[in-house]
Amino acid sequence: MWHGGSLGTVSGAANLAGLLRVFIGALPDLHAVEQDVVASADLVVLRLVVTATQRGDLLGIPATNRKVRWDAIDVYRVTTKARSAKSGPRTTWRPSRASSARSSSPGASEQRARGLLAETGRR
Repeated sequence: MWHGGSLGTVSGAANLAGLLRVFIGALPDLHAVEQDVVASADLVVLRLVVTATQRGDLLGIPATNRKVRWDAIDVYRVTTKARSAKSGPRTTWRPSRASSARSSSPGASEQRARGLLAETGRR
């Protein structure tokens, strides 16, 4: 689920994939830099600065080829689901509230957050 403030809420894998295609299509050089990562209980919060160049139409705005920048906050809920004794528990990352920002290296923020949780004794 993606909560986009005035843009609304998008739920469902297919709808979310469509939204991401729109953003990535219009902002092909999208880059998110982590500013802060905070973990508490089953939540991980990322504060990001996102930059890109608007090279395509985005939400009704024609391509401008201008640089854009925004601050984003992603909140993930971490759950552990039981699996067979052979494979052990599995950690699942569920965006609780996520912005449209994605890291330039997919999964980097999640990996860093997992490390932070491991350091604090959480899984």
